[in-house]
Amino acid sequence: MLPERRRRVGAGEQQPPAAAVLDPQLGGPFAVGLLLRRHCTALGRRQNARGVDLNRNFPKGWGPLGSPGYWQYAGPSAASEPETKAMVALLTQIKPLITIWYHQDLDQVDPGGHDRNVVDTYARIVAQPVEDVVGGTYTGTATQFTNSLRADSTAFVVELPGRVPGTMVLRHATAALAVAAL
Repeated sequence: MLPERRRRVGAGEQQPPAAAVLDPQLGGPFAVGLLLRRHCTALGRRQNARGVDLNRNFPKGWGPLGSPGYWQYAGPSAASEPETKAMVALLTQIKPLITIWYHQDLDQVDPGGHDRNVVDTYARIVAQPVEDVVGGTYTGTATQFTNSLRADSTAFVVELPGRVPGTMVLRHATAALAVAAL
């Protein structure tokens, strides 16, 4: 199942909230979750249009965090945002074995998930260190939620560097396919 192509979203229209790549030929459920936050980039911030940090808005481990305007504002309630609701519905339906969440710009792989071999293999292929992401409050994250869906799930964060050249994109695609085959 691939996301349908959509025309460019104009002001006031609903942006497609998520995309997933699913391929049964990869030996089981495999998803690459991408929260589409182009509006965040255009606004020069990490929050959605309502000021919510989507990676603090998932229901597992959610707690009130900050208020509107705070860089990690978790929203008024768990999964209050349409983007989060869409990912929760998708992930709950497919219960992926492996989910990779791409963020920027720490240039490292976070050692989350239940199978450390998946994380280590991915990091080795992309030549990024495996290190805990620090410097924030981590409630209601996408990985917490995804890892709660099944006992053997491995959801982890790949922090891309600030600039991602084409050769790096290829390495990350290769790593995703390699860990899907483990």
